[in-house]
Amino acid sequence: AKKKLQEAASTARAQAQTQATSKKRGDKLLKALHETVLARYQETQSDVALVVDTGEFNCLSSAVLFLVAAEGLVDNPRGMLSKTHAFARVDINENGVAKVADVETTTKNGFGVDRKKLVTPAYLKTLGVGDGMSEAERLADLQNPEEVPLTGLIAALYSNRGVMLVRKGD
Repeated sequence: AKKKLQEAASTARAQAQTQATSKKRGDKLLKALHETVLARYQETQSDVALVVDTGEFNCLSSAVLFLVAAEGLVDNPRGMLSKTHAFARVDINENGVAKVADVETTTKNGFGVDRKKLVTPAYLKTLGVGDGMSEAERLADLQNPEEVPLTGLIAALYSNRGVMLVRKGD
């Protein structure tokens, strides 16, 4: 699956490689992925192979795609995971200052966003994330994501798949 993701992201990577700084490369990569691979948000679509085939994605599958594509373009790409949401985080150098940039992969303008302003409980509700949770529960979940390597997000993909199969009675 990793090779398939790398091939699908090759055009976006090529566009990002033309940028001079890690911040600009990360931002261009996310935008280019939304222009070339990521077409439609679908809450339950965490199968990364189907992202490439259909363009449908959710927070988890889009974060995995971004992390695979970001290798060598930005420093220290890693996953961020809470009970209800996944995103990416990278290190960037901005004017000689090392910084951390969060990447909300569900939107093309999600690179380096202020998560407190963009990823609110109301935003997650529009994505269908955390159904059955109160706004306070969603907010608490958003405030405590765990940093995980790419393999941690991949484990979450398998967990999501298992949950979906159980819901289908399989």
